[in-house]
Amino acid sequence: MNINTWDEGRTFANSLIGARLKSAERLEHGYYAFMFSNGAALVVPSLWRIISDGQIVLCRDDYGHQYGLPAKIDCIAEVIKRLGEKAITAITIQPDTSDLILRFGNDLRLEIISDSSGYEGWRFSGVDGLQAVALPSGGPSYWYDKPK
Repeated sequence: MNINTWDEGRTFANSLIGARLKSAERLEHGYYAFMFSNGAALVVPSLWRIISDGQIVLCRDDYGHQYGLPAKIDCIAEVIKRLGEKAITAITIQPDTSDLILRFGNDLRLEIISDSSGYEGWRFSGVDGLQAVALPSGGPSYWYDKPK
């Protein structure tokens, strides 16, 4: 059942505030999964990037590139290093694009950018059964996969 309501959006945001990134995984087809300390998970098939102090410091497409560095970039290790100890302090969802911004303090954020007009930009699974998906037509859709 689709429950696109303000309450579910607020529940989604509140379920991640204070959570920390526990682990991350690179999946098939370039998808990434981000698992949080409260048991929630976010699967991201679209572009993501980390912004620190106003600069892009890492993005999905950096995986395996060297860019003149001593070693190739391991996005998983870098994501954990940059975000793992910090709690999520704020969440923003762009209503027209479903772009998702997770803020970790004032100067660090994980941005998930919906980059397809036909595919979902991200999918969230909460421990209470709340599910959310970024629709390509704009705005997320919310539902519960088990009774509340």
